[in-house]
Amino acid sequence: MSLLGLDIGTRTIKAVKLKKRSRQYYLDNYFLYDLLNSNKDYPATSNTESVLKNAIKTNGLKGQKVSCSVSENDVLNFELTLPRMPTKETDIAVMHEVSTQMDVPQTEISFDYFIRKNIGTSVKDQISIKAYCMRKHEIATRTKLLSDVNLKPDSIEPMMLATTAMLDFNGYLAAGKSWIVFDMGESLITSGLVINRELILTRSELTSCGAVNRALNEHLKCGYEKAEQLKLQYDFASGGNAQNQADTIMDEMYTKITGKLREMIEVYRDFTTSSGDIGGILLSGGGSRIKNIDQVLQLFFKTPVIVVNPFRHIDVSRTHQQSSPSEFDKIASYMSTAVGLALTDFNLGDGDEK
Repeated sequence: MSLLGLDIGTRTIKAVKLKKRSRQYYLDNYFLYDLLNSNKDYPATSNTESVLKNAIKTNGLKGQKVSCSVSENDVLNFELTLPRMPTKETDIAVMHEVSTQMDVPQTEISFDYFIRKNIGTSVKDQISIKAYCMRKHEIATRTKLLSDVNLKPDSIEPMMLATTAMLDFNGYLAAGKSWIVFDMGESLITSGLVINRELILTRSELTSCGAVNRALNEHLKCGYEKAEQLKLQYDFASGGNAQNQADTIMDEMYTKITGKLREMIEVYRDFTTSSGDIGGILLSGGGSRIKNIDQVLQLFFKTPVIVVNPFRHIDVSRTHQQSSPSEFDKIASYMSTAVGLALTDFNLGDGDEK
């Protein structure tokens, strides 16, 4: 049984399940639920657990193994340099280093790591390691939620790591180049620097696309749902040519968001050898649906900008029998992390799923 990739966001809950035959991947099941549609008090209150439980039941996914995302803000990551040694000894060494740097007992943390393939060290017989760590009580809280909604927790992954896996699978990450990834979320804009197909740095900003809704609601008293409608009607290319008060508010908010994007880009450019090393900017998340956002950011930052399609190399034709292509296209931008999580169950390039 393949994994269900589950991405629980502040406002939306997304899930993807894939199948593989020969070298082709198929969309087997999916759902996207917007809490705004089922909770008139959103964002003042949240009904995440009840919506998720109903989604699992409705989509026939009870007892399904699941890989679930966590926010980058919930995960600590460490860059380590260690002597090359057998796997068991490396596990022990990484645990020791992480526990020491966190100043937390080993019994209270859970971690995972990978050895960097494309970033080594200048010293022979040393390895560069990226380690990810969470406190066990935080993992217990997430796994309890999954169990309470009748799922079987299999793994928990940082959302940007899963998004990077999706991008690599879909051919967006050309070898030898650097890419900046922005997930334009409801409560956070999460970014990452990917060099030679490996995630190197991540960063989150509290500035978010949900801030636009909140500003519209605060000034126009229009309600969060109406604010969402106004936001989706907005044309990013019309900035500075406001036709009404709503446009003026959105111009101001998106100017602030663009400024934060610029700050993050400068951090990543400083990390690379020169600005020419950045091959482009990749956008995902609900905020990437704003009309012409890619074209304007490309002009503004003088760098290619692409709104990614997480189903680029996945056959979704069978699912289209249940959903119209236009409706399916509307939700694709939300599904990047869920697709990446679903892909963790496959050895990419191998044969049929067993």
